[in-house]
Amino acid sequence: MLKRRNTLLVRILFSFIFIIILTMSVSIITEYFSAVNKMPDLLTEIRSKSVALQISDSYSREKNWDFLSRDYFRDTSSNRGGNSDNLLLRYIVRDGSGHTVYNSFTTLTERIDVPLREGKSSALKDGDTGENIGSLTVYISALYVDEEVEEYILSVFKDRITQSISLLVIALIIAAFLSARISKPVRQLTEGAEKIAMGRESSLLPASYSGELGRMTDAFNAMIDSLDKQKELRKTLIRNVSHDIATPLNIIRLEAKGLMDGLSIAGEGAPLIIEEVDKLKNFVNDLNWLAETDSGEFRMNKELSSLGALVGSEVSRWGNQAAAKGVRLEYILPEKVLPPVLLDRLRISEALGNFIDNSLKYCGPDGKVEVSLYSEGRYAVVSVSDDGPGLDESERLSVFDRYYRGLGAENGSVEGRGLGLSIVRQIAVSHGGKVAVTSEKGKGSTFFLYLPL
Repeated sequence: MLKRRNTLLVRILFSFIFIIILTMSVSIITEYFSAVNKMPDLLTEIRSKSVALQISDSYSREKNWDFLSRDYFRDTSSNRGGNSDNLLLRYIVRDGSGHTVYNSFTTLTERIDVPLREGKSSALKDGDTGENIGSLTVYISALYVDEEVEEYILSVFKDRITQSISLLVIALIIAAFLSARISKPVRQLTEGAEKIAMGRESSLLPASYSGELGRMTDAFNAMIDSLDKQKELRKTLIRNVSHDIATPLNIIRLEAKGLMDGLSIAGEGAPLIIEEVDKLKNFVNDLNWLAETDSGEFRMNKELSSLGALVGSEVSRWGNQAAAKGVRLEYILPEKVLPPVLLDRLRISEALGNFIDNSLKYCGPDGKVEVSLYSEGRYAVVSVSDDGPGLDESERLSVFDRYYRGLGAENGSVEGRGLGLSIVRQIAVSHGGKVAVTSEKGKGSTFFLYLPL
């Protein structure tokens, strides 16, 4: 776990460091090329404007170019405070028509051993009339420009290093904060998952995050709630399984011993033994269904069938049991014949049987169970209504959950293992349908099976 936290922290830190170094490098490279391209203009602009102003003033006084001489530009260079030997400034003056009237490359005799770069050109204007009288172009030593660029880049680099160190410190603080905030729910989630993997109980994560972290926390807490609920339901199932196996076996043993000892006759004992064996058989079928569902082997053998005939047959099959309990079981035919439905007859028969069986369990003597078939939109709907005790809101939300047993089952007044209605839901979903329930406490319940037409 510590290794994972460190890995997350290191990744965040290196991400910040990489971004800062990349930004600093791009900034320095950009400023370098900008300085290389613009430095000649920057270094000559002020000198060019100053000299151009002096030339314009001189031309305004004399109204000709005769004042342009070697000494004039030599003095001008010195007057600007520059080092002429280092700058190696050269000037070209052109008149208003573009003719060269002065070229210091030919008039000045100093030897130039380094290349020169063309700098900023400035317009020359008559001081009296404002008329454009020509232009001045300044040339400067390339060596001097390179030295200035190097010095400028060095100063920029020093500034960037200082800024980058400051940003790195800030980034480390931010990264440490973000790493702690991001890794904490991840660490809690991992610890909770490890507890579950080791069979220990895991507590809920604090719901103090938003965004993706909040969604992850909520999903984990929902999983914990579901696992806790399923764990309690499995415990209940195990207790019920022990009882459901032990009770029939005890009855079978007692009846068999009575037959063996001559205390009971075959006509009385055999039916009881057969009834208890059937209960065990149904129990085994439910366990097989659990195994098929959990292993993904729940298979369908679908074919176009008459749902009306299938519902009618299932109602008839449960007629005797309903009569034995004193419950009136009725089948309300659809107003119009429904088209054939693609379904697995055995699975749908099982689903309808579970619905009817569930309603019969909770109906007292003189009760009524009503089975209806009709169409609703793109679905064929089978509803099974009873006038039993009904369900409260919490029961309606859980009634289709696996292992859930109603209040009557918990107090022992109703038998069951909490699998019947979950089987119905699984069958409905496998057919592309759904299940639903409406109920009011004390006024009965209605269960719905929706199958696509």
